Amino acid sequence: MSRPESSNVATERFDSLRLGTTLDILAHHAVAGLIGNAALSDAVLRALTRTRMQVREHQFGWVADHIGLENVERGPSLKRHAKRQSAQA
Repeated sequence: MSRPESSNVATERFDSLRLGTTLDILAHHAVAGLIGNAALSDAVLRALTRTRMQVREHQFGWVADHIGLENVERGPSLKRHAKRQSAQA
């Protein structure tokens, strides 16, 4: 079963269940409070480069702020968001 299919099944069967991603967890305010911004930025960059974490368009700004614009090209899912934003500017 693919990830989208499993998400659909979970949503249909457990309507009160909120599905989250790795990035949703990392972006939670409690995480930065516990590990600090430097460790959080490092964790985000590692998740992007080592595990190919996906970033949705609405999350791009938060991620770019944490890893720095100079690192955006290192995340495969960020390249298309960066191109889209520069085309809109």
